[in-house]
Amino acid sequence: MKDANPYLAPRSFDAEPSLRMSDADAQAARQSLQVREAAIRSIGTLHYLIATVSAVTAISAIANAWTTWPMVVATSLTLVFYGCGVGWGLRRLDPRFRSLASVGAGLALVLVPFGTLMGFLILYLLHSDTSQRVFQPAYRRIALKSLATTYTWSWFFSIVWLAYLFIAATATMSFPWIAARFGS
Repeated sequence: MKDANPYLAPRSFDAEPSLRMSDADAQAARQSLQVREAAIRSIGTLHYLIATVSAVTAISAIANAWTTWPMVVATSLTLVFYGCGVGWGLRRLDPRFRSLASVGAGLALVLVPFGTLMGFLILYLLHSDTSQRVFQPAYRRIALKSLATTYTWSWFFSIVWLAYLFIAATATMSFPWIAARFGS
């Protein structure tokens, strides 16, 4: 038996299999990962929602009392840029934005109970083995080969996102009232 070299670099399994795939194989590979791809893209949509709610909060804080809320405005504007950037990157399945989304999900873990649930779900969806395959360049080439394959959105996820939007909008609109009643 030949001795293995322990210093030899491991072989990459991300060689160019997608370039040699037939259209039927590419479509089958995409369908097997399509649910995870839709989940990751929906996390990007959630970040767009975060940016929208943060923009409304910043506008509300500026309109009500700029002198009392400069930290709220600065934080909201930071979240606007963060939400737009990460949302754009995740909607395009760019692996560079996965770590930024993970930082935001890690910070959300402190916000019990909804932030904890959403943070764990986002961290799981971004870092599981299936998601690793979705973020690889070979999967992008497969996705380009099988553009006709579409994912149908379920009613359950629509209701969950609408409920989250309602809660976020209600919290944002009531923020100045709560601050005026209990704040300084």
